[in-house]
Amino acid sequence: MTQMPEYNMSNNGFVERRRMPRSQQHYPQPKETLSLDIYEIIEIIWSQRGLIAGVTALSIVLASIWLIFQVPEYKAHSIVQIDSRKFNVMEEMDTTTSNLPQHSMAIQSEVDVLKSPYLSGLVVDKLGLTKYSEFNSDIAPKGALSWLKADNIEKSAAHIRNSTVNSLMKNRHISLVPRSLTINLYATSNNPELAAKIANTLAQEYINEQIRTRFKANTKANEWLTTRLKEIKGNLIASENAVQLFREKHNLFDNLGVSINEEQLSDISAQLILARAELAEAQARLKQTKNLSKGSIATITKVLNSPLIQKLSEQEAEVVRKKADLSVIFGSKHPKMISIMAEHKDLRKEIASEVKKIITGLKNEVEVIKSRVKSLNESIVGAQDLVGKNTAAEVELNGLLREVNTNKSIYESFLSRSKETEQQVDLVKSDSHIISPAYTPLEPFSPKKSLTIALALIMGFGIGIIIALLQRYMDKTFRTSGQIERILGYASLGIFPKFPEANYVLEYLKEKPNSMLAESLRKIKSSIHFSNMEKTPKVIMLTSSLPNEGKTILTISLAYIAAKEGLKVLVIDGDMRRA
Repeated sequence: MTQMPEYNMSNNGFVERRRMPRSQQHYPQPKETLSLDIYEIIEIIWSQRGLIAGVTALSIVLASIWLIFQVPEYKAHSIVQIDSRKFNVMEEMDTTTSNLPQHSMAIQSEVDVLKSPYLSGLVVDKLGLTKYSEFNSDIAPKGALSWLKADNIEKSAAHIRNSTVNSLMKNRHISLVPRSLTINLYATSNNPELAAKIANTLAQEYINEQIRTRFKANTKANEWLTTRLKEIKGNLIASENAVQLFREKHNLFDNLGVSINEEQLSDISAQLILARAELAEAQARLKQTKNLSKGSIATITKVLNSPLIQKLSEQEAEVVRKKADLSVIFGSKHPKMISIMAEHKDLRKEIASEVKKIITGLKNEVEVIKSRVKSLNESIVGAQDLVGKNTAAEVELNGLLREVNTNKSIYESFLSRSKETEQQVDLVKSDSHIISPAYTPLEPFSPKKSLTIALALIMGFGIGIIIALLQRYMDKTFRTSGQIERILGYASLGIFPKFPEANYVLEYLKEKPNSMLAESLRKIKSSIHFSNMEKTPKVIMLTSSLPNEGKTILTISLAYIAAKEGLKVLVIDGDMRRA
């Protein structure tokens, strides 16, 4: 049975749809046919809206039926904070009374304590949860299939308690808030009041267990410290007596941690260093003076810095000035010149004599300093001998002193800790506190009706869309010109809208020359015209794989548009069966 072509018009243009040739239907569908753009997906959803709505409604109905048979559960929430603040009565606390270290491993350890079966067992005993059927399966109502696993073994009280503890652990959740010292405790139950009691009791038992554990540790630590303190005190007294006896035996005395011989040796060494520095300075000054005595008087005056030499130097400068003035007026044999030259010579002799005196004084100073350096060297050798003789004794004494300091440090530490633990035995507090107790929940936590219905709505809508898309993927028909070009490899000249009757197409084009039908025909004609730029096609054949696919309508319409543009058109009917 043949099918007329269908042309559906949308906001994006015209979409052609027709059957694939029979020769191609046995081949696997190419991958390109599975690709859909957003507009095609929207068209598929709209065309299959009835199916999608039905699947969505069915999903909501099933979710509603499921909610009817669900038992509501209530969740209570309490918050415990690990204290980072210190409330110590004493300045320093020992390991039994110090706060918890605020690092991740210690905090995680506290979470593990809260999750332990031991604490859950305390909650079971405190609230008597073995009497509740939701935690104790032995007293729960028997189901229709309970006979499959029924047994006649009588269970002990311990077994029932352990089973109840396991049920409680499944109905409570404990989590640490990231990057904080806060722990969340959740408890679920069919009874909202019981859920709140479980959460609060678990938090309180955790704090009580910290207090009990710390009290026991403080008591044991105090007893051990008292006994150990007596032993350490005896060791300290014995070591102090040994140090005193050793000092008296070897005549060793201490001066602020340094022995007298060592202090003398240090002083002599310091004096020797200063004396050697003075000797080097005096020798350098003497050598420089000797070298400068052969130079000019100006240089000697500047270096020696002697008041007498400075005065003689000033007198010499005045004589030299007078001598220069007279040499301009008088000759060298003039009496005034002879007199001034004699005066200049006398001044030079006086300066030379004063320089010799200074050099002699520097020599004497060097000798005195040498004698003092020699004496200090002899003294330091003697002091070193004394220190060397006492070295072995001081080494042994230092060992005894270290033992005394160690015993003293240990004694003071134990004494301080003993006093602290005595005060802290009755002042034990936990490292945590409840910052938000659990309140009776007003609404059930599970099942969440609105969320369940919303998820059912979304899931049903999604499944409906998937089914619609799968139906379209399984369809073997062409739906767009792009599919034809991708799959068959032929260029598409255009899309021709569906028109009911071939007899009325010319009247329609005459009445509406600017309609979408006319525009589509003009586009097809232009595509044919520009398909070969070198030689415009003159002969056009229109055919189809199946009858009644619109060949006649397209031929008449295309011939009319071409004739309207002034072209001469000849239409030849080549149908051999229905001419």
